[in-house]
Amino acid sequence: MSVKKRQKEMKKNSQHKVFFKQPLLVAFVVLALSGATLGIVKNVNAQSLQEQIDQLRSENATNQSNVDKLQDVATSYEDAIHTLEHDIKETEQAISVSKKRQADIEAQIVAAEAELEKQKDLLKINIRAMYIEGDISTLEMLASSNDLSEFVDKQQYRDSVKNKITSTLETINDLKHQLRAQKEQVEIEIAEQNDSRARLASARSEQKRLLSLNEAEQSSYNQKTQANEAKIRELQATQAALAAQIAGGNLVSLGPISQGTVVGTVGNTGLSFGAHLHYEVRNGSGTAISPNPYINGADGWIRPVEGGYISQQFGNPDPIYLNGYHTGIDFAGVTNRPIYAAADGEIVRNCRGYCGGYGNSVMIRHSNGLYSLYAHMN
Repeated sequence: MSVKKRQKEMKKNSQHKVFFKQPLLVAFVVLALSGATLGIVKNVNAQSLQEQIDQLRSENATNQSNVDKLQDVATSYEDAIHTLEHDIKETEQAISVSKKRQADIEAQIVAAEAELEKQKDLLKINIRAMYIEGDISTLEMLASSNDLSEFVDKQQYRDSVKNKITSTLETINDLKHQLRAQKEQVEIEIAEQNDSRARLASARSEQKRLLSLNEAEQSSYNQKTQANEAKIRELQATQAALAAQIAGGNLVSLGPISQGTVVGTVGNTGLSFGAHLHYEVRNGSGTAISPNPYINGADGWIRPVEGGYISQQFGNPDPIYLNGYHTGIDFAGVTNRPIYAAADGEIVRNCRGYCGGYGNSVMIRHSNGLYSLYAHMN
C-alpha cells in the first residue's frame, strides 16, 4: 500500500474513533467483558451503565424501606405474641385453681352423701324404736311414769329425737344441693376458661403465622438487595473496563475486510466447553439479535463456517448462562475449519486472550449498522 493510501486509511480510522465513543461502544465492552456463558449487559455505555446502577440502588433503597416497615410490623406481632402467651399462662393458672375447687367440692359432696346415709341409718333405728314403743298405749306410758312430769318428758324426748334427725337430713340435703350447684358453676367456669385458652392459642398461632410471612417477605427483599448488589458490582466492573477501553483507544477500525475473507479458524479458547464457533449478530446499540436470518442469506450475508451443525441456538434459555440467555449460535463439528467474514465491513475488534470469555475473537462492523462476532477461535 502506498504512503498516501495508508494516510488516507489512517484519516478514515480517526474519523471512526469519534463514532465509536457513542452507542457503538457497546459492542466492544460486550466483547471484552461478556461471553456466551457469562451473559450480556444490554445497551452498554457510560450513561446507561450509571443509570442501571442508580436504578438498582434506588430499588435497594426501596427494598430497605420495605424491610424497615416490615420490621416495625414484625415487632407488633412479637409484642402481641408475648401478650397472648402471658394471657394463656394466666388462663391456665385460673383453670388449675378452678379444677382444685371442683375437686374440693366433689370431696365435700362425697362427705355429705356419706353423712346423709349415716343420718338415714340413725333415723331408721329411731323410727324402729318408736314403732316398737308405739305399741305401748299412752295409758300404759302414763302408768309406768312416776308422775305426770316424767310422762311429758318421755313424750318430748321422742318428739325431739325425731325432729332432730329430720332437721339433720334436711340440712345435709340442702348442703348436697348447694355443693352440686357450686360444682356445676365451677364446671361452667372451667369450660369458659378452656374456650378462652383455645381462643388465645388460636390468636397466638395467627400472630406467629403472620410473623413467619413477614420474615419471609423481609428475606425476599434482602435477597433482592443482595442480587442487586451483585449486579451493581458487575456493572461497576463494566464501567471500569469501558473507561479502560476508551483510554486505550481500542475502539477504532482495524481495517476493512471483504465478505468471505478468513478471519481465523475454529478453536476452543476463552470460556468454552469444546471446540466450536460462537457466532453473534448485534445491532447498533449492542443488543444481540438472532443470527438465523443472516446465516440463511439475509442482506446477502453468508454462513461463517462450512459444514458442521448448530449445537446451541440463539436465545436458548439455560441456567449455564449468567442471565439465562444464549446471545448467539454455536457451530460444532467444525474444529480447525476456516471462519469467514459474513459480509463486507471493517474489523473493529481483534481480541486475543480470554477476552471476557470469548477467547480469541473478531468483531466486524457492517454497512447496514449491524455487527458480527466470531469467538473461541484458535
